[in-house]
Amino acid sequence: MKSELVTPSHLARKAVVYIRQSTPHQVVSNQESLRLQYALRQRARELGWREAAIDVIDADLGLSGASIAQRNGFKELVGRVGLSEVGLILSIDVTRLARNCTDCYPLLDICGLRGCLIADRDGVYDPGTPNGRLLLGLKGSISELELHTIRSRLTAGLLAKAERGELAVMLPIGLMRDPSGVVVKDPDMAVQGRLGLVFQLFLQLRSVAKVMRALNERDLELPRRDRYGDLCWTRATLAAVADRLPQIWGDETISDAHRKALLRCLIEKVVLDRGERDLALARIVWRGGAVTELEVKMSVNSVTRLTRGTEMRERLLTLARDGVPDDKIATILTREGHRSPRCADKVLPITVGRLRRAAAIKVTAQRSRWEHDDSYLSPPELARRLEIPVNWLYVQIRTKRLLIDRQPSGAYLFPNTPSVLHAIGDLRNHVIAQLDLRICQPNKEGQCMTPSLICGHSKRPSRPRRL
Repeated sequence: MKSELVTPSHLARKAVVYIRQSTPHQVVSNQESLRLQYALRQRARELGWREAAIDVIDADLGLSGASIAQRNGFKELVGRVGLSEVGLILSIDVTRLARNCTDCYPLLDICGLRGCLIADRDGVYDPGTPNGRLLLGLKGSISELELHTIRSRLTAGLLAKAERGELAVMLPIGLMRDPSGVVVKDPDMAVQGRLGLVFQLFLQLRSVAKVMRALNERDLELPRRDRYGDLCWTRATLAAVADRLPQIWGDETISDAHRKALLRCLIEKVVLDRGERDLALARIVWRGGAVTELEVKMSVNSVTRLTRGTEMRERLLTLARDGVPDDKIATILTREGHRSPRCADKVLPITVGRLRRAAAIKVTAQRSRWEHDDSYLSPPELARRLEIPVNWLYVQIRTKRLLIDRQPSGAYLFPNTPSVLHAIGDLRNHVIAQLDLRICQPNKEGQCMTPSLICGHSKRPSRPRRL
């Protein structure tokens, strides 16, 4: 049956049948729905299109309509409409095109601009007219609500089953459910035997890593279940050495390339959801099924693009008008949870200075050095006390011959004690090879040790000793 909306200009272009089903399971089990969608070719012929002018896009079979991220077929359709190649889009239902208005409305805009019609089993619509856009917009909104309703029903069903104790989740390898739903051991004797060997080896070797090596040396594979729950056999992998991962990751001999390769073995995928302009939610899906969610602070171009940028600026200017120095303002703002646009964990004094100068606020008495307690010495003060070049101290810190922690302000402070002054003099005179002045070095009992020296005298081999 023809429609009065179809004109010769539409018939001169292609008619495209868009076919989609949401999951691979639906593609296999819902064959009748699939046949109805392919039968839309006949509907196109009834509307006046020749067989050669009818194309079918079915690249999105098995993909959800909640997003267009992986739907290459939908992207191809939008691109062809934008090139004025399509005169009619046919779909069994508007929900086949998109399940959210964010993806649906841009398609309607392009169709209206290029004079492309949209048809489903109920009729033919012209997105370029108010009535057509109204009807298609309502259908799109209803489809988005329908997706939410479906999810709500599924979630409610799962919660109800869990409350009754009837929620069945995938069991670990070696266990299965009998026809009555009771959890029993897997009757497969090969699975039982291999899992028994794993526990036996662990009792003998007392290490998961050693168990993995023993299995690989004997070319023995482990049973596991794939994403569909089917049994498969795989080689023991890095997942078996999870207890050693922190040690491996922290090893200084491990290169960044090896760390990246390790992550690729352990991570299934990473989903990044951009929320606020300076925040993103990273969702890490591990190969074992565990999920880790992290809030990532993103770099932005200016303070105004920070979520709390306006609040930080007002607080900063208030402190600046009170005569608080820039570095002190930076410390205060960091303590209150603010940060610089390109720094994830603190406010930099340079950020404070820029905002202060932009507001034409002058500093009455800018400090020339960091404030600190008299029991500590700054590098220039220490250099004057020992009559040594201050640059020499920074070189020793950079080359890790002098180990010392930075203060929260970013400055290096040295304890003003005779033992430390004497030790730095020994380092200067090459009596010792290294000096450790880090704040806290816990020993086996959890106590903080005093700064340590590593001797490097030329007349005897290097050995460590304590102050």
